[in-house]
Amino acid sequence: MDYFTILNKRKEELDGKELVSLLEHLRKLNGICDSISFTRGIDTKFTLLSVSGNIAYTNLNASDDHFKKYLEKYDSHFIRNIDSLFQFIGIEEVKGNKNESNYFLTWVKTVDSKYLPETSGIIIVNLPVDEVIKLMKTESVPSTRVLLDKNMKIIASTEPQWLTKSFKSVFNADIPENGQVTLDYSDKRYLLTNKTIADEEFAVVDIKPLTDISVQFKDVSKNLLLFNFGIITIFILVSVRIARGISIPLKRLSIAMQNTDLRVKGKKADKSTRNEVELLEQNFDKMKQNIQQLLKENLDKEKEKREAELKALYAQISPHFLFNTLNSVRRAVELNKKEKASEIILALINLLKITLKSKNMIPLSLEIENLKNYIKILQMRHGTSFSVEFNIPEILSDYEIPKLLLQPIVENSIIHAFEGLNREGLISINAEMEPDKVIIYIYDNGKGLVTDPLKQDHDDKNIRFSSIGVKNVNQRIKAHYGEEYGIKYESIPGVSTTAIITLPAFMEGESEKYDKDNYS
Repeated sequence: MDYFTILNKRKEELDGKELVSLLEHLRKLNGICDSISFTRGIDTKFTLLSVSGNIAYTNLNASDDHFKKYLEKYDSHFIRNIDSLFQFIGIEEVKGNKNESNYFLTWVKTVDSKYLPETSGIIIVNLPVDEVIKLMKTESVPSTRVLLDKNMKIIASTEPQWLTKSFKSVFNADIPENGQVTLDYSDKRYLLTNKTIADEEFAVVDIKPLTDISVQFKDVSKNLLLFNFGIITIFILVSVRIARGISIPLKRLSIAMQNTDLRVKGKKADKSTRNEVELLEQNFDKMKQNIQQLLKENLDKEKEKREAELKALYAQISPHFLFNTLNSVRRAVELNKKEKASEIILALINLLKITLKSKNMIPLSLEIENLKNYIKILQMRHGTSFSVEFNIPEILSDYEIPKLLLQPIVENSIIHAFEGLNREGLISINAEMEPDKVIIYIYDNGKGLVTDPLKQDHDDKNIRFSSIGVKNVNQRIKAHYGEEYGIKYESIPGVSTTAIITLPAFMEGESEKYDKDNYS
């Protein structure tokens, strides 16, 4: 049988079976309520009231007189006019057994029976305000909070003296809309934060003094600043360590690269490390060794090539020169000038002997002797009107120079300087020694230069002795001694030309010692 069907009967109408059923329902209700309170952790009160005014169940601790007075408003008229859904009644005061005041937030809901055509009763849920206040309090950030109903009545507050009062009566101001607002209260300025909940049926207002917020903000800012400072310090220290670990090896590698002399072997990098920069040093050292090896091989090949070219040039005696010289000997013999023919042949033999048989480096005195033989042949062949002067210090007699160094320059002067000259030609060969260099001057009083001999060699004259020209001589000097040495010309048109040959005072470890047996 339905519980409310039994409950709405008068006591004298109940039989034994109905009484047993009533007690069983009460036991179940009590168990359900205890389970809800234990599970939620909130001491929630429940009251089950029939439409006839009979109390079906309650766990609300109240004295009989106050409890009856409290239930007077929940009469049959009230029960028949409330909604079937839970409805908030408001904050209610209920006196306890010791006459103390207890405040509750109350919700009610009708209960229907399948055996009765109308509403059978209601369930009253009382939530202690003290339990709500516990939820509103925060230990970490102290603050004042109030819970308002839709009529702006304070139904819960961390300040108990505000209960049941209107918000305006406490703060002398209307509740702000959702958001924040500042107002003055008790000679202080407060920040109010309002938030509506439960479909705007309730509003929670957080109230904080601005001074407390400023102090908290300063504390937070201070802690945040200290935290940021600590993080930045750690970051800087780590960054410096990382940067030093990268920059120092890179700087060392950069200095090593800048100061690298590929001609000198440096200290090898440590191969036991696995640091990326030091691995780069190892690779650079390996690359340097490879470059040194390639340079050495290239220099050796260039030297061999240059020596082969020089040997080929030395051997390329102009056929025209030999033909014309031998033809001059033939004419001298035909004219019965045997002495002249003999001198020409002897000069040619000495010229060829020094040119073809001697080493690449010869003493300056031997080069001068070779030059005199060449000039003697020209003078006897053509009767060319020019004279030659030599002024070579004795100290430079054994000074070694590349073979056929002076002959092409003198030859160039004879070819271009005296052609069409209406005065006797003169060639003057002088040498002087300075502390760090030797300078040889070849002067002629010819027509002066029209074109630079260092840019173009003229080989269209039968008078040339070999294929070695002035340009080739200059390249040989620079390749052998360095770019700071070589030939330069100074010329006055129609007056004179001077070729200035600059050589080092000595060579370290490369000069070949003069051996007279090589030239005999």
